[in-house]
Amino acid sequence: MASVLCFGDSITQGSVDLDGGWTQRLRRRLDTQFSFPLGEVSFPAHAVFNLGISGDTSQGLLARLEGELAPRQLGEAVIVVVAIGINETAFDLRSGRPEHDLERFAATMAELVAAARRHTDRVVLVGLLPCDEARMQPAPWSEDGATGYGNDRIGAFNAAVRRAAEAAGVMLVDCFDELLAGDHAALLHDGLHPNGDGHQLLADRVGEALAPWL
Repeated sequence: MASVLCFGDSITQGSVDLDGGWTQRLRRRLDTQFSFPLGEVSFPAHAVFNLGISGDTSQGLLARLEGELAPRQLGEAVIVVVAIGINETAFDLRSGRPEHDLERFAATMAELVAAARRHTDRVVLVGLLPCDEARMQPAPWSEDGATGYGNDRIGAFNAAVRRAAEAAGVMLVDCFDELLAGDHAALLHDGLHPNGDGHQLLADRVGEALAPWL
């Protein structure tokens, strides 16, 4: 049995997806692929924990990761999946100033990987998804209409995730360039959060990455 701990923000939490987002879809995928009979019924062979919190950032995740990871190490293997960063890509449309610093984000990603690896060598980083800029400048939930998101900045943060994975030698699930080159808007519910198809894509890609450990 493996414990798959999925840490992240509202996208990991599954906001706006009636089927629970990519983590719940990942759980169903693993339940279908891996189960064991016990009497007349079957039971999941692996546990998937949804540890996404809407609005969370890399710093927020770093503060809670240890406390949430330690009590959930069930079975023979622990797998930590980290999908964070989109909230830190926001910027003020009027001033052009970012709300978070890219270099600090990159440093925090390295700290997150190091913290996870104190518990397991099975770590996966999930890159960011491109946004639909036409719907994100401004973001519809921005109270003053000043908060925006853009793919140049999202791409820079995604590159930081990629570098963190490469530097630490951990698994990376990165769809950014591929989706940006295609009709990525069709995978988004509101311009930033994935719709059902977008969440299914993430569930499939993460599932494929986990396969060698299951």
